[in-house]
Amino acid sequence: MSPYVASLCYIFLVLLLGAISTWAFDGQLWPLLLAAIAIFSLSFRLSKTARFQKSAVDKVYYSFALLGAVLFFHVRHGDRIEYELYADLNRQIVSTTRMQESVRTLEGTLERFGDLQILVSDHPQSVVNAIGQAYAEFSASAVIKMTLIESEACLESSGFKLEMPDANISGQDKSPDLTDALLEQNRRELASYACETAIARLASERKAYLATFQKPETPEELLPLLANTTFANETISLSGQNALVSTLTKMVNQAFALDDLRQDLSNARDKLNELAKSVTTMREHIKTVMDEEKRKAATIWGRLALFIWPWMILSLLGLKLSRQD
Repeated sequence: MSPYVASLCYIFLVLLLGAISTWAFDGQLWPLLLAAIAIFSLSFRLSKTARFQKSAVDKVYYSFALLGAVLFFHVRHGDRIEYELYADLNRQIVSTTRMQESVRTLEGTLERFGDLQILVSDHPQSVVNAIGQAYAEFSASAVIKMTLIESEACLESSGFKLEMPDANISGQDKSPDLTDALLEQNRRELASYACETAIARLASERKAYLATFQKPETPEELLPLLANTTFANETISLSGQNALVSTLTKMVNQAFALDDLRQDLSNARDKLNELAKSVTTMREHIKTVMDEEKRKAATIWGRLALFIWPWMILSLLGLKLSRQD
């Protein structure tokens, strides 16, 4: 038997053992541990023979390692789908929350419109300065951000985890043991330190950015800022009264009346209803998609894809140990 054929037979025998173990024991850990011990002992003995030559083993090893990487990528398909769906949902929820705040602010402005008119009329420059400062901070937040790794560290330190709900096909008890708890505590501590470092960096860069930012100084210079709808819907507090940037900008430029405020409030309520319906639809869509992913995972092919890749790694490592150097 050639070294190539021997290497292929070795891998396929281990994979066959893995498939049988997955079918018979529902992917439990102990068969994998026993197989690892047996493969280590067998590989140690085979390494003393000339059956598995280095060149043949390396070619087969790297070829199947590529296959193992593809298989692992397939196994994590459900996690990637869930992450993308929840990321989209989170963005939609953020937009809905902001619109809710805008509606509440517009409702409050409508109730105290007369008082706000007097405030803007008596102190126009204070209004311009407040909007300019808000725009500087808004710009800083858009430019100075955490990296993806820093954001994940802060999420980890807070205890938040975005994980695919476990279908628990085997029905085993999934409660964490003491080792898992200690590892989790260590990860949380490291993540907390990384998060604190990131926050300190953001504060320093933000301070430097604001010190050199050119703020608008006249009412006319505020009008172009309304092109940014996100900033236009930001809330600013003046002498205890909250109002939207768009409302204050138009008032300080004497281009806003009570009817305009009523129309803005009506438009904001319509937009809020649309966003709320969209969030509900997205939640239902996520549930449908994840239920389908769980159904696929519960099939025989799904179980094999989920549990066979550790056996792929085991077979490749065993083959490496068996080669003759």
